[in-house]
Amino acid sequence: MKKSATLIFLFYALTLLAQTPQFTWNYPAVTSQTHQYLLDASGNENDYFTSILAGTRDHVALSSVQAFKESWMRLFRPDDSSAFYQQRSTTKGQTWDLRFQLFTGYEYVRPDGEDAFSLPYYGGTIAGRIGTQLSFFADMWKGHYSNNVTYAFNNSPLIKSWVQFNDDHTQVYVDKVRARMQYDTAVGRFAVGRGTYQIGSNIGGSIILSDAQNDYGYLSANWEIGQLSVSFLHATLIPDSTTTSREKDYADKYLATHILDWHPSNRFHAFFGEHVVYGNRSLDASYLLPHTIMRITEHNLNDRDNVLMFAGTELAYGTGNTFYFNASMDEFSSSDLGTDSWKNKFALQLGNAIYLGKMRFCTEFTAVRPWMYTHRFLVSKFSHNGHPLGFPDGSNLIQYAGELNLPLPYRSTLNIHGAYTRQGSLGNSFTINYESRPSDSAPWLAGTITDISDVVANLAVRTLAHHLLSLGYHYRYSTDALGATNEITLAYQVRY
Repeated sequence: MKKSATLIFLFYALTLLAQTPQFTWNYPAVTSQTHQYLLDASGNENDYFTSILAGTRDHVALSSVQAFKESWMRLFRPDDSSAFYQQRSTTKGQTWDLRFQLFTGYEYVRPDGEDAFSLPYYGGTIAGRIGTQLSFFADMWKGHYSNNVTYAFNNSPLIKSWVQFNDDHTQVYVDKVRARMQYDTAVGRFAVGRGTYQIGSNIGGSIILSDAQNDYGYLSANWEIGQLSVSFLHATLIPDSTTTSREKDYADKYLATHILDWHPSNRFHAFFGEHVVYGNRSLDASYLLPHTIMRITEHNLNDRDNVLMFAGTELAYGTGNTFYFNASMDEFSSSDLGTDSWKNKFALQLGNAIYLGKMRFCTEFTAVRPWMYTHRFLVSKFSHNGHPLGFPDGSNLIQYAGELNLPLPYRSTLNIHGAYTRQGSLGNSFTINYESRPSDSAPWLAGTITDISDVVANLAVRTLAHHLLSLGYHYRYSTDALGATNEITLAYQVRY
Protein backbone atom coordinates (compact mmCIF):
# COMPACT_ATOMS: atom_id res chain seq x y z
CA MET A 1 0.00 0.00 0.00
CA LYS A 2 2.88 2.38 0.89
CA LYS A 3 4.62 1.58 -2.39
CA SER A 4 1.44 2.28 -4.39
CA ALA A 5 0.92 5.60 -2.62
CA THR A 6 4.53 6.60 -3.37
CA LEU A 7 4.13 5.77 -7.07
CA ILE A 8 0.92 7.79 -7.30
CA PHE A 9 2.60 10.73 -5.58
CA LEU A 10 5.54 10.66 -8.01
CA PHE A 11 3.13 10.31 -10.91
CA TYR A 12 1.41 13.53 -9.85
CA ALA A 13 4.63 15.43 -9.14
CA LEU A 14 6.07 14.75 -12.61
CA THR A 15 3.08 16.37 -14.27
CA LEU A 16 3.81 19.77 -12.77
CA LEU A 17 6.24 20.46 -15.65
CA ALA A 18 3.49 20.03 -18.22
CA GLN A 19 2.68 22.22 -21.23
CA THR A 20 0.08 22.86 -23.95
CA PRO A 21 -3.11 21.45 -22.40
CA GLN A 22 -6.58 21.63 -23.93
CA PHE A 23 -8.88 24.57 -23.27
CA THR A 24 -11.02 22.24 -21.15
CA TRP A 25 -9.65 19.26 -19.30
CA ASN A 26 -10.97 15.73 -19.46
CA TYR A 27 -13.97 16.54 -21.65
CA PRO A 28 -15.68 13.19 -22.41
CA ALA A 29 -15.13 11.51 -25.76
CA VAL A 30 -18.80 10.44 -25.62
CA THR A 31 -21.63 12.50 -24.16
CA SER A 32 -25.37 12.85 -24.76
CA GLN A 33 -26.53 15.03 -27.65
CA THR A 34 -30.25 14.73 -26.87
CA HIS A 35 -31.85 17.73 -25.16
CA GLN A 36 -35.59 18.28 -24.95
CA TYR A 37 -35.06 21.95 -24.10
CA LEU A 38 -32.91 24.02 -26.44
CA LEU A 39 -31.45 26.09 -23.61
CA ASP A 40 -30.58 22.97 -21.61
CA ALA A 41 -27.68 22.07 -23.95
CA SER A 42 -24.69 23.49 -22.07
CA GLY A 43 -22.04 22.73 -24.69
CA ASN A 44 -18.28 22.25 -24.59
CA GLU A 45 -16.18 25.29 -23.69
CA ASN A 46 -13.78 24.42 -26.51
CA ASP A 47 -16.66 24.57 -29.01
CA TYR A 48 -17.97 27.78 -27.43
CA PHE A 49 -14.65 29.53 -27.84
CA THR A 50 -13.77 28.20 -31.30
CA SER A 51 -17.14 28.91 -32.89
CA ILE A 52 -17.48 32.39 -31.41
CA LEU A 53 -14.09 33.51 -32.71
CA ALA A 54 -14.64 32.02 -36.18
CA GLY A 55 -15.62 34.00 -39.25
CA THR A 56 -14.66 37.16 -41.05
CA ARG A 57 -13.18 40.09 -39.16
CA ASP A 58 -14.08 43.73 -38.65
CA HIS A 59 -17.85 43.87 -38.92
CA VAL A 60 -20.07 46.14 -36.82
CA ALA A 61 -23.78 45.85 -37.58
CA LEU A 62 -24.60 49.45 -36.60
CA SER A 63 -21.47 51.20 -37.90
CA SER A 64 -23.34 52.58 -40.92
CA VAL A 65 -26.62 52.30 -42.79
CA GLN A 66 -24.93 50.05 -45.34
CA ALA A 67 -23.53 47.78 -42.63
CA PHE A 68 -26.98 47.55 -41.03
CA LYS A 69 -28.56 46.53 -44.35
CA GLU A 70 -25.80 44.01 -44.99
CA SER A 71 -26.29 42.54 -41.52
CA TRP A 72 -29.96 41.89 -42.23
CA MET A 73 -28.97 40.08 -45.43
CA ARG A 74 -26.37 38.01 -43.58
CA LEU A 75 -28.90 37.12 -40.88
CA PHE A 76 -30.94 35.11 -43.40
CA ARG A 77 -28.12 33.46 -45.34
CA PRO A 78 -27.76 29.67 -45.19
CA ASP A 79 -23.95 29.99 -44.82
CA ASP A 80 -22.58 32.86 -42.76
CA SER A 81 -20.18 33.07 -39.80
CA SER A 82 -20.39 36.78 -39.05
CA ALA A 83 -21.63 38.34 -35.82
CA PHE A 84 -23.18 41.59 -34.61
CA TYR A 85 -19.71 42.88 -33.69
CA GLN A 86 -16.33 41.39 -34.57
CA GLN A 87 -12.98 43.04 -34.83
CA ARG A 88 -9.27 42.29 -34.94
CA SER A 89 -6.78 45.01 -34.04
CA THR A 90 -3.14 45.35 -33.02
CA THR A 91 -2.08 47.56 -30.11
CA LYS A 92 1.53 47.86 -28.94
CA GLY A 93 2.43 44.65 -30.73
CA GLN A 94 -0.47 42.65 -29.27
CA THR A 95 -3.27 41.33 -31.47
CA TRP A 96 -6.79 41.63 -30.07
CA ASP A 97 -9.71 39.48 -31.26
CA LEU A 98 -13.17 40.45 -30.04
CA ARG A 99 -16.54 39.05 -31.04
CA PHE A 100 -19.99 39.85 -29.66
CA GLN A 101 -23.29 38.13 -30.50
CA LEU A 102 -26.87 38.87 -29.57
CA PHE A 103 -29.50 36.15 -29.38
CA THR A 104 -33.14 35.71 -28.54
CA GLY A 105 -35.51 32.78 -28.51
CA TYR A 106 -38.77 31.23 -27.39
CA GLU A 107 -39.58 27.84 -25.87
CA TYR A 108 -43.12 26.46 -25.68
CA VAL A 109 -43.82 23.38 -23.55
CA ARG A 110 -47.08 21.44 -23.60
CA PRO A 111 -47.40 18.79 -20.84
CA ASP A 112 -50.03 16.07 -21.18
CA GLY A 113 -53.06 16.93 -19.04
CA GLU A 114 -51.65 20.33 -18.03
CA ASP A 115 -51.78 23.85 -19.40
CA ALA A 116 -48.79 24.86 -21.51
CA PHE A 117 -46.06 27.27 -20.41
CA SER A 118 -43.66 29.41 -22.40
CA LEU A 119 -40.20 30.90 -21.98
CA PRO A 120 -39.18 33.94 -24.06
CA TYR A 121 -35.55 34.98 -23.45
CA TYR A 122 -32.75 37.17 -24.74
CA GLY A 123 -29.01 37.36 -24.16
CA GLY A 124 -25.53 37.95 -25.46
CA THR A 125 -22.21 36.19 -25.92
CA ILE A 126 -18.80 37.83 -25.85
CA ALA A 127 -15.47 36.16 -26.58
CA GLY A 128 -11.97 37.37 -27.27
CA ARG A 129 -8.28 36.78 -27.24
CA ILE A 130 -5.41 39.11 -26.34
CA GLY A 131 -2.23 37.90 -28.00
CA THR A 132 -1.69 34.18 -27.59
CA GLN A 133 -1.92 34.00 -23.80
CA LEU A 134 -5.15 35.54 -22.53
CA SER A 135 -8.56 34.35 -23.77
CA PHE A 136 -12.06 34.87 -22.43
CA PHE A 137 -15.76 34.30 -23.12
CA ALA A 138 -19.11 34.87 -21.42
CA ASP A 139 -22.60 33.68 -22.32
CA MET A 140 -25.53 35.37 -20.54
CA TRP A 141 -29.29 35.20 -20.92
CA LYS A 142 -32.44 36.28 -19.11
CA GLY A 143 -36.05 35.16 -19.55
CA HIS A 144 -39.38 34.59 -17.85
CA TYR A 145 -41.88 31.74 -17.69
CA SER A 146 -45.52 32.56 -18.38
CA ASN A 147 -48.87 30.74 -18.23
CA ASN A 148 -48.54 27.49 -16.23
CA VAL A 149 -45.70 28.77 -14.06
CA THR A 150 -46.40 26.30 -11.22
CA TYR A 151 -45.72 23.33 -13.49
CA ALA A 152 -42.69 25.09 -14.98
CA PHE A 153 -41.26 25.82 -11.53
CA ASN A 154 -41.61 22.18 -10.46
CA ASN A 155 -40.52 20.46 -13.68
CA SER A 156 -38.38 22.61 -15.97
CA PRO A 157 -34.71 21.48 -15.99
CA LEU A 158 -33.71 25.11 -16.60
CA ILE A 159 -34.79 26.10 -13.08
CA LYS A 160 -31.76 25.04 -11.06
CA SER A 161 -31.16 28.00 -8.75
CA TRP A 162 -32.43 31.56 -8.41
CA VAL A 163 -35.95 32.42 -9.55
CA GLN A 164 -38.23 35.33 -8.84
CA PHE A 165 -42.03 35.43 -9.08
CA ASN A 166 -43.85 38.61 -9.98
CA ASP A 167 -46.42 40.02 -7.57
CA ASP A 168 -49.40 37.99 -8.82
CA HIS A 169 -47.37 34.80 -9.50
CA THR A 170 -48.17 34.79 -13.20
CA GLN A 171 -44.52 34.93 -14.28
CA VAL A 172 -41.24 33.42 -13.07
CA TYR A 173 -38.00 35.22 -13.92
CA VAL A 174 -34.79 33.27 -14.52
CA ASP A 175 -31.30 34.14 -15.74
CA LYS A 176 -27.98 32.41 -16.33
CA VAL A 177 -24.33 33.27 -16.95
CA ARG A 178 -21.44 31.05 -18.01
CA ALA A 179 -17.97 32.53 -18.40
CA ARG A 180 -14.25 31.80 -18.39
CA MET A 181 -10.96 33.69 -18.50
CA GLN A 182 -7.83 31.67 -19.20
CA TYR A 183 -4.11 32.49 -19.15
CA ASP A 184 -1.62 30.28 -20.99
CA THR A 185 1.99 29.97 -19.84
CA ALA A 186 4.97 27.83 -20.75
CA VAL A 187 4.24 25.49 -17.84
CA GLY A 188 0.46 25.23 -18.04
CA ARG A 189 -2.89 26.96 -18.31
CA PHE A 190 -4.75 28.64 -15.49
CA ALA A 191 -8.36 29.80 -15.50
CA VAL A 192 -11.08 31.42 -13.46
CA GLY A 193 -14.61 30.77 -14.59
CA ARG A 194 -18.22 30.02 -13.96
CA GLY A 195 -19.70 26.87 -15.44
CA THR A 196 -19.98 23.12 -14.91
CA TYR A 197 -17.67 20.22 -15.58
CA GLN A 198 -18.38 16.67 -16.71
CA ILE A 199 -15.92 13.84 -16.10
CA GLY A 200 -16.10 10.47 -17.85
CA SER A 201 -17.84 9.50 -21.08
CA ASN A 202 -21.57 8.87 -20.68
CA ILE A 203 -24.97 9.34 -22.26
CA GLY A 204 -27.19 8.93 -19.18
CA GLY A 205 -25.24 11.24 -16.88
CA SER A 206 -21.80 11.04 -15.30
CA ILE A 207 -21.34 8.95 -12.16
CA ILE A 208 -18.13 10.92 -11.42
CA LEU A 209 -19.02 14.59 -11.91
CA SER A 210 -22.22 15.56 -13.68
CA ASP A 211 -23.04 18.86 -15.38
CA ALA A 212 -26.79 18.57 -14.64
CA GLN A 213 -26.91 21.42 -12.14
CA ASN A 214 -26.52 25.16 -11.94
CA ASP A 215 -23.16 26.71 -12.82
CA TYR A 216 -20.59 27.38 -10.11
CA GLY A 217 -17.51 29.56 -9.84
CA TYR A 218 -14.13 27.84 -10.05
CA LEU A 219 -10.38 28.11 -10.34
CA SER A 220 -8.70 25.54 -12.57
CA ALA A 221 -5.26 24.59 -13.82
CA ASN A 222 -3.90 22.03 -16.24
CA TRP A 223 -0.38 20.83 -17.03
CA GLU A 224 0.96 18.27 -19.50
CA ILE A 225 4.23 16.42 -19.93
CA GLY A 226 4.43 13.91 -22.73
CA GLN A 227 1.70 11.30 -22.32
CA LEU A 228 0.72 12.48 -18.83
CA SER A 229 -1.33 15.43 -17.62
CA VAL A 230 -2.70 16.67 -14.34
CA SER A 231 -5.79 18.87 -13.98
CA PHE A 232 -7.05 20.69 -10.93
CA LEU A 233 -10.36 22.33 -10.04
CA HIS A 234 -11.47 24.23 -6.95
CA ALA A 235 -15.12 25.30 -7.07
CA THR A 236 -17.35 27.37 -4.82
CA LEU A 237 -20.67 25.62 -4.19
CA ILE A 238 -23.96 26.53 -2.55
CA PRO A 239 -25.24 24.22 0.22
CA ASP A 240 -28.68 22.69 -0.11
CA SER A 241 -30.30 24.57 2.77
CA THR A 242 -29.82 27.64 4.91
CA THR A 243 -30.11 28.41 8.58
CA THR A 244 -32.67 31.13 7.87
CA SER A 245 -33.97 31.15 4.31
CA ARG A 246 -35.21 34.76 4.49
CA GLU A 247 -31.71 36.04 5.26
CA LYS A 248 -30.04 33.44 3.01
CA ASP A 249 -27.50 32.53 5.65
CA TYR A 250 -25.49 30.09 3.53
CA ALA A 251 -22.53 28.19 4.89
CA ASP A 252 -19.29 28.06 2.93
CA LYS A 253 -19.05 24.99 0.68
CA TYR A 254 -16.33 23.92 -1.75
CA LEU A 255 -15.41 21.18 -4.21
CA ALA A 256 -11.76 20.32 -4.90
CA THR A 257 -10.95 17.91 -7.73
CA HIS A 258 -7.75 16.69 -9.32
CA ILE A 259 -7.19 14.20 -12.13
CA LEU A 260 -4.18 12.35 -13.47
CA ASP A 261 -4.56 11.51 -17.18
CA TRP A 262 -2.58 9.14 -19.37
CA HIS A 263 -2.75 9.46 -23.19
CA PRO A 264 -0.33 6.90 -24.67
CA SER A 265 -2.05 7.24 -28.06
CA ASN A 266 -5.00 8.94 -29.70
CA ARG A 267 -6.96 5.69 -29.29
CA PHE A 268 -6.55 5.21 -25.54
CA HIS A 269 -7.12 7.43 -22.54
CA ALA A 270 -7.12 6.50 -18.85
CA PHE A 271 -7.54 8.70 -15.79
CA PHE A 272 -7.59 8.56 -12.02
CA GLY A 273 -8.67 11.27 -9.58
CA GLU A 274 -10.30 12.42 -6.37
CA HIS A 275 -13.01 14.80 -5.18
CA VAL A 276 -13.36 16.37 -1.78
CA VAL A 277 -16.42 18.34 -0.67
CA TYR A 278 -15.96 20.44 2.46
CA GLY A 279 -17.50 23.46 4.12
CA ASN A 280 -18.44 25.40 7.25
CA ARG A 281 -15.00 27.03 7.13
CA SER A 282 -12.95 29.21 4.85
CA LEU A 283 -11.00 27.91 1.86
CA ASP A 284 -8.55 25.23 3.01
CA ALA A 285 -5.06 25.60 1.49
CA SER A 286 -4.43 21.86 1.97
CA TYR A 287 -6.84 21.14 -0.89
CA LEU A 288 -5.10 23.52 -3.29
CA LEU A 289 -2.23 21.08 -3.87
CA PRO A 290 -2.84 19.21 -7.16
CA HIS A 291 -0.09 16.62 -6.67
CA THR A 292 -1.05 15.16 -3.28
CA ILE A 293 -3.52 12.47 -2.26
CA MET A 294 -6.54 14.27 -0.84
CA ARG A 295 -7.86 11.26 1.08
CA ILE A 296 -4.71 11.31 3.22
CA THR A 297 -5.05 15.06 3.62
CA GLU A 298 -8.68 14.69 4.69
CA HIS A 299 -7.72 12.12 7.36
CA ASN A 300 -5.23 14.60 8.79
CA LEU A 301 -7.89 17.32 8.89
CA ASN A 302 -9.78 15.23 11.48
CA ASP A 303 -11.77 13.14 8.97
CA ARG A 304 -14.68 15.58 8.63
CA ASP A 305 -14.93 16.06 4.85
CA ASN A 306 -16.43 14.00 2.02
CA VAL A 307 -13.83 12.34 -0.25
CA LEU A 308 -14.62 10.31 -3.38
CA MET A 309 -12.15 8.53 -5.67
CA PHE A 310 -12.73 7.75 -9.33
CA ALA A 311 -11.14 6.28 -12.44
CA GLY A 312 -12.05 5.70 -16.05
CA THR A 313 -10.89 4.81 -19.51
CA GLU A 314 -11.82 5.44 -23.15
CA LEU A 315 -10.71 3.08 -25.91
CA ALA A 316 -11.21 3.67 -29.63
CA TYR A 317 -11.10 0.38 -31.53
CA GLY A 318 -11.93 -0.90 -34.98
CA THR A 319 -13.46 1.62 -37.37
CA GLY A 320 -15.54 4.20 -35.53
CA ASN A 321 -16.06 2.43 -32.19
CA THR A 322 -15.39 3.82 -28.72
CA PHE A 323 -15.63 1.80 -25.49
CA TYR A 324 -15.64 3.55 -22.13
CA PHE A 325 -15.65 2.54 -18.49
CA ASN A 326 -16.07 4.69 -15.37
CA ALA A 327 -15.92 3.88 -11.68
CA SER A 328 -16.50 6.04 -8.61
CA MET A 329 -16.06 5.07 -4.99
CA ASP A 330 -17.12 6.85 -1.82
CA GLU A 331 -16.39 4.39 0.97
CA PHE A 332 -15.20 0.85 0.52
CA SER A 333 -14.51 -1.99 2.94
CA SER A 334 -12.34 -4.75 1.50
CA SER A 335 -13.33 -7.10 4.33
CA ASP A 336 -16.99 -6.70 3.33
CA LEU A 337 -16.37 -7.18 -0.39
CA GLY A 338 -19.04 -9.42 -1.89
CA THR A 339 -21.47 -8.72 0.92
CA ASP A 340 -24.42 -6.31 1.20
CA SER A 341 -22.62 -3.99 3.61
CA TRP A 342 -23.75 -0.37 3.31
CA LYS A 343 -20.08 0.67 3.45
CA ASN A 344 -19.50 -0.49 -0.12
CA LYS A 345 -20.61 2.74 -1.77
CA PHE A 346 -19.53 2.71 -5.39
CA ALA A 347 -20.84 3.22 -8.92
CA LEU A 348 -19.91 1.55 -12.23
CA GLN A 349 -20.64 2.60 -15.78
CA LEU A 350 -19.68 1.13 -19.12
CA GLY A 351 -20.77 1.89 -22.63
CA ASN A 352 -20.00 1.70 -26.30
CA ALA A 353 -20.44 4.22 -29.11
CA ILE A 354 -20.59 3.09 -32.73
CA TYR A 355 -20.02 5.64 -35.48
CA LEU A 356 -21.29 4.99 -39.02
CA GLY A 357 -20.27 8.07 -40.94
CA LYS A 358 -21.88 10.97 -39.10
CA MET A 359 -24.45 8.74 -37.41
CA ARG A 360 -23.79 7.58 -33.85
CA PHE A 361 -25.42 4.84 -31.79
CA CYS A 362 -24.58 4.38 -28.10
CA THR A 363 -25.46 1.81 -25.49
CA GLU A 364 -24.71 2.11 -21.78
CA PHE A 365 -25.08 0.26 -18.48
CA THR A 366 -24.91 2.04 -15.12
CA ALA A 367 -25.06 0.57 -11.61
CA VAL A 368 -24.97 2.70 -8.46
CA ARG A 369 -24.90 1.19 -4.97
CA PRO A 370 -27.24 2.34 -2.17
CA TRP A 371 -26.10 5.33 -0.10
CA MET A 372 -23.67 6.51 -2.79
CA TYR A 373 -23.13 10.31 -2.71
CA THR A 374 -24.63 10.60 0.82
CA HIS A 375 -22.86 12.01 3.86
CA ARG A 376 -23.50 12.47 7.56
CA PHE A 377 -22.82 16.23 7.42
CA LEU A 378 -25.33 18.37 5.54
CA VAL A 379 -22.74 20.74 4.13
CA SER A 380 -20.56 17.93 2.74
CA LYS A 381 -23.16 16.23 0.57
CA PHE A 382 -22.05 15.64 -3.02
CA SER A 383 -24.38 18.32 -4.36
CA HIS A 384 -24.69 21.95 -5.39
CA ASN A 385 -27.67 24.18 -4.68
CA GLY A 386 -30.10 21.30 -4.28
CA HIS A 387 -28.94 19.28 -7.29
CA PRO A 388 -26.62 16.24 -7.35
CA LEU A 389 -23.02 16.46 -8.52
CA GLY A 390 -23.07 12.70 -9.07
CA PHE A 391 -25.34 10.54 -11.21
CA PRO A 392 -28.44 12.69 -11.96
CA ASP A 393 -30.93 9.86 -11.31
CA GLY A 394 -29.55 9.12 -7.85
CA SER A 395 -28.30 5.86 -6.37
CA ASN A 396 -29.44 2.33 -5.50
CA LEU A 397 -30.23 1.68 -9.14
CA ILE A 398 -29.34 -0.05 -12.36
CA GLN A 399 -29.93 1.64 -15.69
CA TYR A 400 -29.80 0.58 -19.32
CA ALA A 401 -29.61 3.44 -21.80
CA GLY A 402 -29.30 3.91 -25.55
CA GLU A 403 -29.02 6.90 -27.85
CA LEU A 404 -29.24 7.44 -31.60
CA ASN A 405 -27.88 10.60 -33.24
CA LEU A 406 -28.89 10.72 -36.90
CA PRO A 407 -27.98 13.56 -39.31
CA LEU A 408 -30.76 14.36 -41.78
CA PRO A 409 -31.00 16.52 -44.92
CA TYR A 410 -31.34 20.30 -44.69
CA ARG A 411 -28.88 20.53 -41.78
CA SER A 412 -31.22 18.64 -39.51
CA THR A 413 -30.39 16.17 -36.75
CA LEU A 414 -32.63 13.65 -35.03
CA ASN A 415 -31.58 12.59 -31.53
CA ILE A 416 -33.39 9.86 -29.60
CA HIS A 417 -32.45 8.81 -26.07
CA GLY A 418 -34.06 5.94 -24.18
CA ALA A 419 -33.44 4.62 -20.68
CA TYR A 420 -34.86 1.91 -18.43
CA THR A 421 -34.12 2.31 -14.71
CA ARG A 422 -34.81 0.06 -11.72
CA GLN A 423 -34.37 1.89 -8.45
CA GLY A 424 -34.85 0.90 -4.82
CA SER A 425 -36.16 3.31 -2.21
CA LEU A 426 -33.39 2.74 0.37
CA GLY A 427 -30.49 5.21 0.24
CA ASN A 428 -31.39 6.36 -3.26
CA SER A 429 -30.74 10.11 -2.93
CA PHE A 430 -27.86 12.38 -1.90
CA THR A 431 -30.32 14.26 0.34
CA ILE A 432 -30.46 11.39 2.87
CA ASN A 433 -28.13 11.34 5.89
CA TYR A 434 -26.56 7.87 5.94
CA GLU A 435 -26.66 7.90 9.75
CA SER A 436 -30.42 7.43 9.35
CA ARG A 437 -30.00 4.01 7.65
CA PRO A 438 -32.28 1.34 9.16
CA SER A 439 -29.48 -1.26 9.20
CA ASP A 440 -25.91 -1.87 8.04
CA SER A 441 -27.17 -4.14 5.26
CA ALA A 442 -27.88 -2.57 1.87
CA PRO A 443 -28.43 -5.06 -0.97
CA TRP A 444 -28.84 -3.87 -4.53
CA LEU A 445 -32.29 -2.32 -5.12
CA ALA A 446 -33.12 -2.46 -1.41
CA GLY A 447 -36.53 -1.13 -0.43
CA THR A 448 -39.53 -0.63 -2.69
CA ILE A 449 -38.51 -0.99 -6.35
CA THR A 450 -39.68 1.53 -8.92
CA ASP A 451 -39.32 0.86 -12.66
CA ILE A 452 -38.93 3.94 -14.86
CA SER A 453 -38.93 4.11 -18.66
CA ASP A 454 -37.81 7.33 -20.35
CA VAL A 455 -37.78 8.35 -24.02
CA VAL A 456 -36.48 11.78 -25.02
CA ALA A 457 -36.40 12.86 -28.68
CA ASN A 458 -35.22 16.03 -30.32
CA LEU A 459 -35.32 17.21 -33.94
CA ALA A 460 -33.04 20.20 -34.59
CA VAL A 461 -33.26 22.09 -37.90
CA ARG A 462 -30.75 24.77 -38.98
CA THR A 463 -31.51 25.60 -42.62
CA LEU A 464 -30.26 29.16 -41.97
CA ALA A 465 -26.89 29.76 -40.34
CA HIS A 466 -28.19 32.03 -37.56
CA HIS A 467 -31.54 30.34 -36.91
CA LEU A 468 -32.29 27.12 -35.04
CA LEU A 469 -35.65 25.38 -34.75
CA SER A 470 -36.06 22.52 -32.29
CA LEU A 471 -38.91 20.08 -31.63
CA GLY A 472 -38.62 18.00 -28.47
CA TYR A 473 -40.60 15.18 -26.86
CA HIS A 474 -40.32 13.43 -23.49
CA TYR A 475 -42.27 10.33 -22.45
CA ARG A 476 -41.88 8.82 -18.99
CA TYR A 477 -43.62 5.87 -17.41
CA SER A 478 -43.09 5.06 -13.75
CA THR A 479 -44.57 2.22 -11.71
CA ASP A 480 -45.08 4.55 -8.77
CA ALA A 481 -48.04 6.91 -8.35
CA LEU A 482 -46.87 9.25 -11.13
CA GLY A 483 -47.69 6.79 -13.92
CA ALA A 484 -47.22 8.05 -17.48
CA THR A 485 -46.34 11.63 -18.45
CA ASN A 486 -45.75 13.34 -21.81
CA GLU A 487 -44.25 16.67 -22.80
CA ILE A 488 -43.89 18.34 -26.20
CA THR A 489 -41.46 21.23 -26.64
CA LEU A 490 -41.18 23.66 -29.52
CA ALA A 491 -38.23 26.06 -29.50
CA TYR A 492 -36.76 28.68 -31.81
CA GLN A 493 -33.57 30.70 -31.47
CA VAL A 494 -31.87 33.36 -33.60
CA ARG A 495 -28.26 34.30 -32.84
CA TYR A 496 -26.24 37.02 -34.59
